[in-house]
Amino acid sequence: MPYRKMVFVAAVAICAMSAVAAQIDPRTALVERAAWEALGKGQARQAASAFREAIAADPKNARLHLGSGITAMLVFFSLHLMFVRPLRRITANMIAFHQAPENPSSIIVPSGRRDEIGTAERELAAMQHDLA
Repeated sequence: MPYRKMVFVAAVAICAMSAVAAQIDPRTALVERAAWEALGKGQARQAASAFREAIAADPKNARLHLGSGITAMLVFFSLHLMFVRPLRRITANMIAFHQAPENPSSIIVPSGRRDEIGTAERELAAMQHDLA
């Protein structure tokens, strides 16, 4: 994970510092700078909004499209890690429990999350304990 983060930060730094084309509008340059800073801080929503605004003002700027793409990837991977993987784990556990409810190893072990997914895991574990 640290390697991926290092590569990501390096890519953001290189793109932010590159001077592929001069900005015509100083306001667009400020919005672009704010977008890259937000992206560097992991604030994907602010970065996406700023990149969208800057692209509307300067649609031919390749750096803006690159930043927008990096932001989209950040959002995708965040959603994948926070929601898709845990829901796949719950689903796989439900299937395994359905196939062998007498097997105690098919009872889900809650992850300790304090959100709705954690609640679903705890309730599923309680239900599986009751049925096993």
